[in-house]
Amino acid sequence: MEEKIRNAQISHLQWNFERGLSHFIGVKIGNNNWSFGGLNLRGERCAKWIQSIANTFDLERLSDNQLVGSIVRIKTNRNDEILAIGHPLKEQWIILSEIFKDE
Repeated sequence: MEEKIRNAQISHLQWNFERGLSHFIGVKIGNNNWSFGGLNLRGERCAKWIQSIANTFDLERLSDNQLVGSIVRIKTNRNDEILAIGHPLKEQWIILSEIFKDE
């Protein structure tokens, strides 16, 4: 699978309760807006998701103010779907397929 890594900026974080708890990280590259996440965060999934954000971005607490405006890297496939979002300098990534692989 052909992957691209590019720089992006976090534009927003969104919690959604329509069909169970979910969370999105919105990123922007130029005029393009993309979303990452959106999985149902039932049970232990919520803790895994929050911990992965904290670990990837070296956070001791999680707030929108800390992340919105931050530069990040994204990995996309050849269809421009976001596969992972990562720290701008370190090899630390949130990879959905790895976070929830034991389920």
